[in-house]
Amino acid sequence: MPTQIHFHVVVLAIVFGLASANLVRLAPRTEYVYDYAAQSRLGDVALLVTSAKVHIRVLNITSDGQLCQLHIERFSQHANGKNDHSRHWDMSRWFSFLFSHHGEVTEVFHPTDEDLEVLNIKKALVGTLSARLHASDKVLKEGRIWLYQLNETGHEGDHTSTYKVNPTQEGLVFHRTKHGHVVENAKAKHEKKITYSSELGVARTVLVDEAFTAPRETPKGFDPRAGLPGDPDKHRQLQGDQFELPVMHANSSSQMTLVGMKPFADAVTPPSNLTNGSIIITHPKLPALNLTQIKDAILGNLTCVRNHNRKEESMQRQQCFFQLFALMDRLSEDDLGILVHQHVKVNYSDSVEEENCNIMVDALGSLGSAAAQRLLTKTVLQVRGASAQLIQRMLISFVTMKTPPVKEFVMALEELCFATKIEFEDPKDEWIVHSTAVLILGVVADRLKETDKERAKSLVGKLEDSVGIHDPWHHRHLRSTLTDDEINKHYHHKATLLESLGNAEFDSSFDHLLSYINNTDSPPLLRRSALSAIRKYDHHEAASLLLDSALFDEEEHVRYHAALQYQRHPKALNLLKIKQSMANGSISIDHYLDDLERNSHLRQRRGVKGIFDPIELCLNLPGIDWQKKIGTNDIGAEFGLVVRNIFDFNIGLLTAI
Repeated sequence: MPTQIHFHVVVLAIVFGLASANLVRLAPRTEYVYDYAAQSRLGDVALLVTSAKVHIRVLNITSDGQLCQLHIERFSQHANGKNDHSRHWDMSRWFSFLFSHHGEVTEVFHPTDEDLEVLNIKKALVGTLSARLHASDKVLKEGRIWLYQLNETGHEGDHTSTYKVNPTQEGLVFHRTKHGHVVENAKAKHEKKITYSSELGVARTVLVDEAFTAPRETPKGFDPRAGLPGDPDKHRQLQGDQFELPVMHANSSSQMTLVGMKPFADAVTPPSNLTNGSIIITHPKLPALNLTQIKDAILGNLTCVRNHNRKEESMQRQQCFFQLFALMDRLSEDDLGILVHQHVKVNYSDSVEEENCNIMVDALGSLGSAAAQRLLTKTVLQVRGASAQLIQRMLISFVTMKTPPVKEFVMALEELCFATKIEFEDPKDEWIVHSTAVLILGVVADRLKETDKERAKSLVGKLEDSVGIHDPWHHRHLRSTLTDDEINKHYHHKATLLESLGNAEFDSSFDHLLSYINNTDSPPLLRRSALSAIRKYDHHEAASLLLDSALFDEEEHVRYHAALQYQRHPKALNLLKIKQSMANGSISIDHYLDDLERNSHLRQRRGVKGIFDPIELCLNLPGIDWQKKIGTNDIGAEFGLVVRNIFDFNIGLLTAI
């Protein structure tokens, strides 16, 4: 009879429940010597060849695992057959790790000031050995092939892996396949073959085969037209440029082979300045530079940005600016402060100093680090005599920062919005600075949701108290007592507060915004501002409010603005089809406004006109709908221009009969 091979898929809970054997059994005070060889190819650009001999010294064995030290006897790395470029790396410094009894590297220990590139190399070397080798005593005894799947952490990060295990006379062969990749939609392969020796209790050989191809199409479900105003069907029909993306591919193969074992008796004392961490590789940050080393390069790039100010020189200006803030990013906070205080000032001797100041403020905003934020706050926002243009420039830079706002800036911004009044010669400057600060406060509150939610709530609470719930009686009273200039200033201040609440996007603000939309006595400017803020709430009720205003608001410019905001909302339907359905009577608008109907406090602006209402005729002017798209949906990068006629010709009596 032919030999039958039993194949089993074993659930992890069952495997571990059957007293999973401790497969990795390192001998105490023993040194395991491995040869390492790897080849990595980046398309047709580069071939990287790495060779090393490493020693794994077993320092201590506990029930939690085996504490080991990595010693690198030799290491070389050649790119495209050229000279070894690894000679400047110091591989002799301490590196130890905790090795579980199942073969997983769970923790690493190294000096706090270790070179990050060297640290990543050491993590990659021990990461080659790292795996989670499991087998129950029962499975081992029966000698069956089995599978198991689990989540694990390697030097590449967290991932899911499937293991297939084949018993042999010498031990076990583990075939590990990693699933997924940190780059969504990329084509990737990562397979590891571990030949485990039952006699030695360690891996004899480890083979790793990796491949990566960058994405050449967008992820499933990605819609590059989401949020684009206009007819969705027309957008889908519009064809962009057709071109093929170049193939960006890399592959690597490596092997680690056990070549010897020997005892060691020398006493090993770890250094005192060790820190612990995970095996995950981190991206190296370029080493810090002294200001005296790069001052000339910084000034050269600063001059380059200032001098290349013509339209046709924008590319060179951009390159110099990128180099400028890349150099600034390598300065310590003290050196960065010295540089900034030399160039960021409120009194200029000439136009060159003024432009240098503006460029430096932009560069600090691009850095966005905590140090850069503190310097911007100290040298611009908190200094007397700063121009309105400089303050506005500094405030706007906080919109794109990814680093959480520092407390010094938040306190200064809050004071500017609600307490301190900066006076300028031109009253318009005062208005510009204060309005910008209020709008940025909403952005800051939104950013603080993740790091300091209570502080964010406090800021939003002040905005809500300032704008208030719309009170028709109070509004009529203001109109009767204030001058036209005063009422316009009041409206614009309220509009700014509403827009800021939209930037913050707190649930507690929704009723405030609602009160300005659903009241016919609310000024059109405030209805428009509230609609802009509402659009940032991604639920159905917000979409229904926008649709209601787009169809039924008394003011044409408010309807147009609401229509634009509605078509950008993630829950929006085809507005053109809705209007057509209403015009031919095939469907009621209530069909689209279910969420709106459930809110009893919302105003009702639809219904049949009374017989005594003014007679009105609406003539649709000839339509224009011209579009041009540049780019391709394949990579999710498109730029388009839409020109559309949205005006109708209304004819009606001047007064009601």
